[in-house]
Amino acid sequence: MDPTDPLCIVPARGTSPGLPKKHFKQLAGKPVLAHTVETGLSCPGIEEVLVTTEDEALADLAREHGARVPFLRPERLATDALLHEVVAHAVEEMRAERPVTAATPIVVLQPNVPFRRVADVETAIERFRDGHEAVISVAEERRFFWQARDDGASATGDDGSDADDGVGVGGDAGSGENHGAGRLEPRFDERALRADLEPFYRETGSINVTSTALLERGTRVGEAPGYVVTDRLSSLAIDGVVDLWLAERLAQGPRVVFRVDGGGGRGLGHVSRCLTLAAELERTLRAAPTFVCRADYPAGVAAIRDAGREVQVVDPDERDPLAPVTAMDPDLVFLDVLDTDPERVRQLHRTAAAVVNLEDLAGGPESADLVVNALYEPELVEGGDNHLAGAEYFVLREEFRDRPLEVPETAEHGLLTFGGSDPAGLSALAVAAVAGDGREYRLVRGPDFDDADLDDALAGAPNVAAVTDPEMGAVMEWADFAVCSGGRTAYELAATGTPTLVLAQNDREHERMAALGERGVVGYLGDGRGMSAGALRTAVDDLAADRERRRQLAERAREFVDGAGTRRILDAVHEALLG
Repeated sequence: MDPTDPLCIVPARGTSPGLPKKHFKQLAGKPVLAHTVETGLSCPGIEEVLVTTEDEALADLAREHGARVPFLRPERLATDALLHEVVAHAVEEMRAERPVTAATPIVVLQPNVPFRRVADVETAIERFRDGHEAVISVAEERRFFWQARDDGASATGDDGSDADDGVGVGGDAGSGENHGAGRLEPRFDERALRADLEPFYRETGSINVTSTALLERGTRVGEAPGYVVTDRLSSLAIDGVVDLWLAERLAQGPRVVFRVDGGGGRGLGHVSRCLTLAAELERTLRAAPTFVCRADYPAGVAAIRDAGREVQVVDPDERDPLAPVTAMDPDLVFLDVLDTDPERVRQLHRTAAAVVNLEDLAGGPESADLVVNALYEPELVEGGDNHLAGAEYFVLREEFRDRPLEVPETAEHGLLTFGGSDPAGLSALAVAAVAGDGREYRLVRGPDFDDADLDDALAGAPNVAAVTDPEMGAVMEWADFAVCSGGRTAYELAATGTPTLVLAQNDREHERMAALGERGVVGYLGDGRGMSAGALRTAVDDLAADRERRRQLAERAREFVDGAGTRRILDAVHEALLG
């Protein structure tokens, strides 16, 4: 094991004064302790989570959930020891198994903070490696703070910042004998809007990355630590029964509604995107999203149900298409219905805590918290600070991630794909263009195809096999190149590094794909509605014969869509929802 690999330590006592046996308490179907253990194990680079405890029953519980407990704490560290002493002891015990040096990030995760985010732990480790001797998690506070005057009347009590399981936020607020008996002085200059107040930072105890050098000096924080600002949910500590009650409600997650239509002339990309976001929201915020769809998009409804999601189908003649969403009293709403009406979005915003518009260029964006237009580069979008534009926000399904980038000498396999409905009839054009050219093709036939010309073209092209509902990631890996329209599939092909020629089906696609063609991400052939089979055949032959061009397209495409768009969107949503 490398000395720079993190050593993750979870200090957990068998009982606690505020809430006895709190680490055994059930929260969202598992013990409180298990939430911290699982977060640690989910962090890239953390190979194992070490729980240090004096309690054999708690040790067994920790092992059940994947932690290592190779020793029990000695009696001198079982009750009132300071946290840095407990951590230092665990580090010394581990030296017999692995190298621990000044460069080792010692990651301390206190077990009474169940909702910390993996991303925050990763950030804390990165900042330690950037040169901080210690890093702590903090919550930003902009409030009217007061301080007791130093006249003998101030409250007393240990701040708990180094006690085992302490979170650095103060001991029992009512423990001081003189609580409330003295005078207060303001810690603010004047009354103002809360957003204009000077921020203070409260240590949460959720995350602490420290070093052997600090532990040897009798501390785990030092005098000037680096810090990671976490949200209110991530900083919630369970120290008493009220905290546990709050945690139980929060564990249910926010009420999330997706208003989306897909199928027919609109294609299924909208539905696919929302299903991907829904799965990640379920994992990160414990949400159980509900979908609302119009009845005249049955293919989209079927796809959502096939994914095991709850969907409410509404009449397409409904006067207010967002009324069913408002009636659900949601906390978070995603609108994936293209252009939205600003007044209706404003009305919805009076109910929901946050509204996110996906691919919206109409009037609604001004009223949404976030607007995501991943298919448009920032220079093509006129929007305010609430706009997230460009391929870095493209929502990529798991099947398109981490595909090997291989560019063969000869291109023998081609993929033809033009969306779920192919409204411009480009499939028939493409099949006619490649018929009998000596290469093997697979044409993806969408669920809403109804094209007699395509059937005729396929009959004359034995080298083209039509497939319905394939595993697209596998088909893209099989293909040496692709010909597609300018929707989401072009971005999925880019993520897999498949050299691609693009034909636009409409004016929106033309604008987007022309920009990508100029950047060398795709070979853009223009509006497919004016393309001849002969011209397309020439373009395909040229690409298949030019390995260097295929290599350049593949490499630029992979750089263009890096696969992290879902995380970036949900980080922004997390900020909008939780602060």
